[in-house]
Amino acid sequence: MTAVDPESPPKPCDYFDMIGGTSTGGLIAIMLGRLHMTVDDCIHAYASLSDSVFEKKSRRVTIKGKLQGRFDAAELERAVKKILVDRGFDENALLKDAPDAPCKVYVLFHLFGLYSANPLDSSARRAKKLTTPSA
Repeated sequence: MTAVDPESPPKPCDYFDMIGGTSTGGLIAIMLGRLHMTVDDCIHAYASLSDSVFEKKSRRVTIKGKLQGRFDAAELERAVKKILVDRGFDENALLKDAPDAPCKVYVLFHLFGLYSANPLDSSARRAKKLTTPSA
């Protein structure tokens, strides 16, 4: 964006109708599209967030043998809330786009354990359930 205007680089949300991402790309999409951050501000915020959030846990299995997430969800929540407050938002602000927002944001995620990782496989099973007559 500095190539467009080196003195005052425009924000991506001023150029794009839609910004989206998956996982950490979703966080970046929110920062650029919904929080209207510049690319440099987003890089700085993401770098500080990643230092604390993406530190691997020492144990991924609990004493009871239950598998835990790779990273601490509570730490991610704290980091995102800090970014919101730093940008002048309430820490519990809903990040829903206004209907007339010029730049829409979407975030994709996968709920592990709830759905098949293969979308064709899960769609086929759903279709079979819908078309199979009940006894």
